[in-house]
Amino acid sequence: MVKTKKKTKSLKCYKESSEECFSSKKYEEALIINEKIVTSYPKNIYGYIGIIRSKTHDYSCFLEDDDIKLLKKDYEDAMKMGSKKEKEKLSNQFEEYINDCKEVENLRKIKKEITGKELLKIVHLSNITFISQNVLTASSYSIDGKKIKNIYDFINGLFLLICLIFNLIHRNYLLLLTLPFGIFGIINIYSFINTNFFKKGKIKAEREKINDLILAANKRVNVLKGEVKKIDDNLLFLYEQKSSTILKIPASFEEQIKEEVSTNEKDNASKMFEKLLDNNAFSFIEELEAKTSISVDDIKMIINKDLKREDDELSNYINKKTSERKNKQNELLYMKKISNFNVIVMILLLVISIVSILSLIKNFYEINFISFVIACISGIISMLIYNINNGKHKSISDTFSDNLLSCIFSSTLVYDLIYSSITNELKVTYGFIQMPITFILIFMGFVMLVSYFKYKHFFNKLSMVKK
Repeated sequence: MVKTKKKTKSLKCYKESSEECFSSKKYEEALIINEKIVTSYPKNIYGYIGIIRSKTHDYSCFLEDDDIKLLKKDYEDAMKMGSKKEKEKLSNQFEEYINDCKEVENLRKIKKEITGKELLKIVHLSNITFISQNVLTASSYSIDGKKIKNIYDFINGLFLLICLIFNLIHRNYLLLLTLPFGIFGIINIYSFINTNFFKKGKIKAEREKINDLILAANKRVNVLKGEVKKIDDNLLFLYEQKSSTILKIPASFEEQIKEEVSTNEKDNASKMFEKLLDNNAFSFIEELEAKTSISVDDIKMIINKDLKREDDELSNYINKKTSERKNKQNELLYMKKISNFNVIVMILLLVISIVSILSLIKNFYEINFISFVIACISGIISMLIYNINNGKHKSISDTFSDNLLSCIFSSTLVYDLIYSSITNELKVTYGFIQMPITFILIFMGFVMLVSYFKYKHFFNKLSMVKK
């Protein structure tokens, strides 16, 4: 039996079928037909041109570099055959298409440049904000070397020293008390002199140092603002270049290059910066390489320069002051508000003190007048100069008990010293039991009143610090 040879479809039929596919935009079918043409008619240029037209959707779709490399092989094969007119037409169309694809690549580069610049701008602006806040905060802190500090402690120290000196002149067993407290008074006096006089130079030096840090910080801000200005100028040029490049790209490409045409550079840069702040290094570097033209090494150098703040002297100073302020805020957390009960107790104590004074006036025969007057003056001074900042202040009761103890100690010690020097005798029960109780009764109401105002003022002061 003789086999019949299968007839090859005519070139004309293939061309008609191919053109019908191109007309109806059936590019996959057109590709199959033109591949058959190349197989059946390898020396005819039409099949090669048809393959190029099919892969490029008749020069209307964008192809990536890898696809263009394969397409160029088809183009080179086509340019080996056909008439001069056909090759010239193909060359013009293909070169124009390649140029359009290159414009897309150029647009991608411009977009990466823009995103990178937006990221750098965010980094610089973040640092400007950080430094400016530090400058503002540092400027709000006052380092005043003119104010006399701890004057109350100085007066208390002077009082204890005077008691020791008096007791050394009129020596008796009270030296057991006046000697250690006198030494404590000397320490207080030295501390006061050291703080307010010897440390003046250090305070001045610290103030000058902070001023220098603020000046350096402001200079840094100006440098960064200059960098931002350069970036803004560059961004203006790049955005114009982007718009110009988009106009050169065929409208048929836009569906495939939505990302490149979009204006999301700022958003992309902001998201990258957030990942940077969240220490999401892997994701940050991945997006940096994909969406910007900045190298990892370059961004590391810029970040270290702009965002590495732990070694910044001004920041360290702010952190130190912030820590001090937090300590004061913590004190406020533990302080109890003055209640109505505290006010009632104060009134009752005042009544007891007034009644005790009136009763004492009628029964004054057991008390030495000179010793009592000087002791009362000492007690009043002690009560008024009580330093609540260094004393107890978790509650008004704590402040009252601490202030009362100081007041009674001062008045009793003075009374005993003077009484002993006048009478040359001092009974323990009289000097350390009877007189302290007497002073407690006459002073406790007034101590509570003074403590009330001191505590309230200190509480309000800490409240202002918290705000």
